[in-house]
Amino acid sequence: MEIINGNKLAKPILDEVREQVKKYEQAPKLHIILATNDESSQKYVELKKKKATDLGIDCMIHSLTVDNSALEIAEAITQLCEPPELDIPCVVIVQLPLFPHQQDDQDLIINAISPGTDVDGMTAFNQGMLAHGVFIVSPAAVVAVVEMINSVFGADENGIPQVAGKHVVIVNDTILVGRPLAESLLHAGATVTVAHEHTLNLEGITNQADILISATGKVGLITADHVKESATVIDVGSIKTENGVKGDVARTPELEEKVAYLSQVPGGVGPLTIACLFRNLIELHELQRESVSDHEADPTG
Repeated sequence: MEIINGNKLAKPILDEVREQVKKYEQAPKLHIILATNDESSQKYVELKKKKATDLGIDCMIHSLTVDNSALEIAEAITQLCEPPELDIPCVVIVQLPLFPHQQDDQDLIINAISPGTDVDGMTAFNQGMLAHGVFIVSPAAVVAVVEMINSVFGADENGIPQVAGKHVVIVNDTILVGRPLAESLLHAGATVTVAHEHTLNLEGITNQADILISATGKVGLITADHVKESATVIDVGSIKTENGVKGDVARTPELEEKVAYLSQVPGGVGPLTIACLFRNLIELHELQRESVSDHEADPTG
């Protein structure tokens, strides 16, 4: 078995982002909307802020309270997405999950982000573009998983995974991971099965996977019985326990002997996701700068 090291894959991406940021007269701005008491989310946001500072990116955390309504959160996001001057590019991310009473209005909150500032590719517009094969930005966790797949199977000159004919099983159906990841891999020619909480006979389905991706947040859900020989297993889970950070995959000797590749937890998808988020930021920043240049060239447009 070979370990897929997310920290190692993240380094060249972060180095590239750091060098690009140095070229800007004005630092890119990242606004993070934090409307949750979830401890893991709060820690993850702090990691993003720390990494942003290290890269020379301005990162502002907007902490909202349980008393804020979904409409108030949406209005705050709208204001961030409409800076007073065209030459102040910024990007916005809503850290999920939200407070429980706001989760029914999650779509309202997320879609308050303008598509051009949607650094995590969660708006209906950007996910719809992805469904049509137009890759503006995809959720950072999705990009991270694709990077891991590329590290095993390779990619073409456009970064598209060479997985045509592979059977991929994704245990997650959210807009952050499962659905956009399925779209990305379908466009690459993979056969994709998406499993979720209502899936029957999960073990029978995951045993068919050449590439198994699990992102449930349930410690040890995936055991040796869930994987077939020589499968590639990518563990998106990152759960804090009394015994340290654990993933969805029960990393036993039996499982390790069975699989060909396994992403590590911690140090796997997590750090690579943060790196991919900042690469998304640079890509959107460049698009915004182009838009400003076009406006300056034709102020009537």
